[in-house]
Amino acid sequence: MAVRENGSGGAKLRFPWDGFEEAYEGPSLTRYLLLLLFIGTAGSRTLGLDLGLAPGVSIKNVMLYAVASSIAIESAMHHNRRIELLPVILPFALLIAYAVFTWLYTILFLDNPYYFPRETLIRLKTKLVDQFLMLLVFFYGVVNWKEAFWLLKSLIWVIVLGCFVTVIDTFDVPDLGVISTRDSDGRVEGFIGSAQDFGGLLAFALPLVVALLWTESGGKKFAALCGVGLVLVSIMLSTSRGAIFGIVAGGIMAAVYLRRYISGPMMMRAAFAVVAFTLVATLFVFSTEFGYLLEERMTRGVATGDVETLSSGRTAIWSAALREMAEHPLSFISGLGWEAYFQTIGHRYATHSVYLDRFYNLGLIGLILFTYSFAGAAAIARRGLATVPTDRAPPFLLATVIGIAAFMIAMAFSDIHGAALYVWAMVGVALRIACSSPTHTDLFHADHGIARP
Repeated sequence: MAVRENGSGGAKLRFPWDGFEEAYEGPSLTRYLLLLLFIGTAGSRTLGLDLGLAPGVSIKNVMLYAVASSIAIESAMHHNRRIELLPVILPFALLIAYAVFTWLYTILFLDNPYYFPRETLIRLKTKLVDQFLMLLVFFYGVVNWKEAFWLLKSLIWVIVLGCFVTVIDTFDVPDLGVISTRDSDGRVEGFIGSAQDFGGLLAFALPLVVALLWTESGGKKFAALCGVGLVLVSIMLSTSRGAIFGIVAGGIMAAVYLRRYISGPMMMRAAFAVVAFTLVATLFVFSTEFGYLLEERMTRGVATGDVETLSSGRTAIWSAALREMAEHPLSFISGLGWEAYFQTIGHRYATHSVYLDRFYNLGLIGLILFTYSFAGAAAIARRGLATVPTDRAPPFLLATVIGIAAFMIAMAFSDIHGAALYVWAMVGVALRIACSSPTHTDLFHADHGIARP
């Protein structure tokens, strides 16, 4: 594999095997099961079918566990999986193990009458274990880059379809009756039933939809063009300032991180296109009844300069939590125990920050493990740019890195635990593309008697 610098400072990838197709492995049924799982997870929230079969167990959980069991059985029988993705899986698994340890320690050794073991254990499963399983099943569920590429594009189209339903139902064209708005402020909750989660998910997905526009042709390219507009309008309807800031700041940070692979002119064209699309989407929303809500959310506290108003009360919540941690200095390292924030009287308000949630409950130990799992995923996707066996994949790996950066920033200002299910699913598929190519490239070269470049 040769990576040569182009004249504008970016790296242009060249592959000796460009134009060839891998034919040694046919399509599997698992990719269709994974697509059905993703659609079912989103659809259950959209249609209000997220029925609980038992405490902490819903229909989508059963689907997830069934697919995970199927992959595990297939791997045991055929030995066709190997341990991969350690920079992501290891810190994620350690995070879960440490959360379980603090949960056990709290119920066995601490006297907290407001701590409910079953409730907190269910939240551990929902906020950590289910997300981990989504990553594993979508990564190990496909075994070659061609299947992963098909699945990733399919998942992106599902997001676009979800935004289409959100937009037409919000504006009653026609009124489908499946998309809700928050009673407190009128924010659109999207197809996953939460305005903050919806905004966070779209902050991650927007770069991938742009990659779809970049790589498609004909009618699909026009549909992807409409998809970019639908995603931007949906973000405006969610009025999630964290998501909007995440897209801007995450895009800048990712551009610096990916500067070896993105030329200056490419960055300028991409930035111009995003700004143009955003202006059109903003003008469209301002021409509707949601324009006032968007304006109020975007300008809140700007005139007075009051930090608490500007942050919608977040700074007061964050400072109160940190003051309580200061009463127990060791908690800055170890945390106060899994879900201690929500199980302590006087701290029932949402943290409005995933990082504060991890820091308060699991300390620096949990916060570092949590952050490193996302950073590890971005690093693997970036490294995959040097080995992917097709020139169709790099735009999606670039978009995955940008999306992860945007999502990580958005998490600083919102409790977007629900969106992480979908994000880890799409990240898992993208990382399969990044990780599977070296092995499959070796097989291709061996079959054709070509020396490895």
